[in-house]
Amino acid sequence: MGTHISVIGNIKEIRTFDDKPFVCLEVSSIGKYGTVQKGLPEPTREIHHTVLVSKKQLNRIEKEVAPFDVPLLGSEVYVWGIPTFDLTYDVLEGDFGIITQEIKSLTARKTELDWIERGAYF
Repeated sequence: MGTHISVIGNIKEIRTFDDKPFVCLEVSSIGKYGTVQKGLPEPTREIHHTVLVSKKQLNRIEKEVAPFDVPLLGSEVYVWGIPTFDLTYDVLEGDFGIITQEIKSLTARKTELDWIERGAYF
């Protein structure tokens, strides 16, 4: 089993290609203060990830946000996948790439919980 990485961040850009079977989501994340152990440096900048998702994964996540009238662009996502630096320059825009194994919309989940709390979710 290879190395996997988990990332939580916001989708800043969605790029599609006519000649490739995947879509690139440019996801930006920054470490939250207080999450590092004492004595370690605090995170100082955003990290930009090029997240490769299949078109099927993209359709599924679009369906997650659709009932809540939340745009996918700008929404917060959880990504679990395999990190890679071996992408061509026309694909890789972020600091490194992630080949997605799992992706979930955290914005849709938070909105759903908010609706349930207010009794507006049926």
